[in-house]
Amino acid sequence: GKLRLPGSIRVDNLYFSHFIQSLEILATPDALKFTETLAEKCRGEVIVRETLNEFIAWYQTYEIDFYDHTYEGRNTPLIQNWKQIFIEINDKQNLLSALSDSHHA
Repeated sequence: GKLRLPGSIRVDNLYFSHFIQSLEILATPDALKFTETLAEKCRGEVIVRETLNEFIAWYQTYEIDFYDHTYEGRNTPLIQNWKQIFIEINDKQNLLSALSDSHHA
């Protein structure tokens, strides 16, 4: 690989000392460009994950408010605050659209 580590080194046994041993390799322009690109991809992955977690938390916890409408002895539950519901749905659609349009998705 890029760090020229022994084949026995895997993610589960990779330590900071392995990077220290590879400092000369990490200081080359190619390695610096690679690590910058990798760091940018990691930041993008965090943005995607946080955005999706925010969306999931919203739809799993959003509560719709009802009120009882009585007419001719019949009780019918009606949804309150339609406007607010559609505003929030639109906000979430815009959030997901922006995410899908970004270079991180």
